[in-house]
Amino acid sequence: MSGKAGDYEEASRLYLAFAFAGSLWADGSKGWPLEEFQSKKHLLSKATAHARNCPRHFNEVCENIKLISSDEVDLHELQKQLALSRQHKNLRGEILSTRRILDRLLATDVSMHESRRNRIKNPLNWISVTELIHHWNVWKQKIETIFKYLDSLTEQGTSGFQEYENFCLEYLGVRKRSICPDADYFLLYPDVEWVKYVPRRSEVKMESIDANQLVYAAKRHWCAEIFSVGLKYLELIESFRIVAVENSMPMYRISQTLIHIFEAAQLLIIQSRYLTQANDVLPSLMNYIDHSARILSPFLFSRFGKQEIYGV
Repeated sequence: MSGKAGDYEEASRLYLAFAFAGSLWADGSKGWPLEEFQSKKHLLSKATAHARNCPRHFNEVCENIKLISSDEVDLHELQKQLALSRQHKNLRGEILSTRRILDRLLATDVSMHESRRNRIKNPLNWISVTELIHHWNVWKQKIETIFKYLDSLTEQGTSGFQEYENFCLEYLGVRKRSICPDADYFLLYPDVEWVKYVPRRSEVKMESIDANQLVYAAKRHWCAEIFSVGLKYLELIESFRIVAVENSMPMYRISQTLIHIFEAAQLLIIQSRYLTQANDVLPSLMNYIDHSARILSPFLFSRFGKQEIYGV
């Protein structure tokens, strides 16, 4: 390791990168959620030990160790981690914390809505719905920027996407072995789920891939992530819309939920072009769009016009 040569900070980052990728992919994990694995404690202790020799880097390592922990933490603590990550411009922390908050909000029991039929207390109030929409949009925008970074690999270069390159490669467990245009990418965990998307000419186990292979496979992984999370988000927002109608909530709130349903369904249809397993849900996504547009059209057509709503 490079720590032996005196570069303690780089050695610490490398151990941390191994621990981060292992938390997502080791032992057959699918890339989320973060998990424990056999050598994780050892890798993190090595990262900490090297960081002690670089005081300005030590707090950063400690912060990142918390971020990749699989320990269960409450929503308040996750919000604190997110705020700290934003303060320190820690993209890894922002994306991981936002995703964990999103998971927590998506786990709301939709059967617990208060309605005129069952009068059961509803934990999914308008404030939590607004929070859900906010964190979905933030997380989605981060992943969309990862797509822009991936596109840049086969276009003009990665200028302007350095943070996203670091995050994406570390998340996937990849080490870039050259800075030249025809760089190759070493796979820390060659047998992981996302590598199955890599186009290959033989069944020989791969140790490295080129930029085109990385782009192809990584896009499909992130499409699958957006699609999986997006379906849960869509179903929960639709559940709230139904409750809002049953309880005669203000029309502007119902309209807001319909707009978010419309936008989410459109996004998932776009992402589905990369995913053969998405074909089964395409009809229901179209139903979301048609239903939302039909209800919203009397309110929106007069203001925006057909072109701006449907993009035709």
